[in-house]
Amino acid sequence: MEKPRPEKAPSNLAITGVTCCRRRFLIVLARTKPGAGNEIQLTDALRILAQEDGLWAYITTGISYDAGDKLGFLKATVEIALQNSEFGGDFPRLLEEFEIVGATKSMSARILGIESSCDETAAAVVADGREILSSVVASQIDIHRKYGGVVPELASREHLRQIVPVVREALEQAGMKLTDVDAIGVTQGPGLLARCWLELRRKNAGAVAG
Repeated sequence: MEKPRPEKAPSNLAITGVTCCRRRFLIVLARTKPGAGNEIQLTDALRILAQEDGLWAYITTGISYDAGDKLGFLKATVEIALQNSEFGGDFPRLLEEFEIVGATKSMSARILGIESSCDETAAAVVADGREILSSVVASQIDIHRKYGGVVPELASREHLRQIVPVVREALEQAGMKLTDVDAIGVTQGPGLLARCWLELRRKNAGAVAG
């Protein structure tokens, strides 16, 4: 049976090696009807031959790769190269180099951005300037509403109270620690002077901690 689905497989055995057949096999193959993929399958002809004349098989265990599949062909090539003494340790070292290069290419710059220039304390983690990993905002609208505008001193006090938990939550949402951050970005102006100063102090503290 040619590549049956697991639930329809008649056994847990497969033909993965070379099949040696007598001339009669060609006669059986000539009268074999198209099967899977509307193609004449060798497995169908072998089944007919087994029923009519019988077959001998050697059962063994090992790793099988589908060389008809591009990825399977590459896996088989790598496996053979690793077992070939001709390459010594050169080929394994080459694979290590590929792994290092691949890991370097997949690395992204993760930036922690902090905003506290006015009446909102916010923090976000962004990867490569495109992917938002987290975003947390603590608003002060309710605090300043009754004054009809932002009161700088009240805003400063609220930023002092919120900035640590907001940054911590942003890091947690991103699944990161402060030491995982590659850079910290803050607002330095324009804005309320005390709030910008607070951001710069927080950024410098984070840089030292990291």
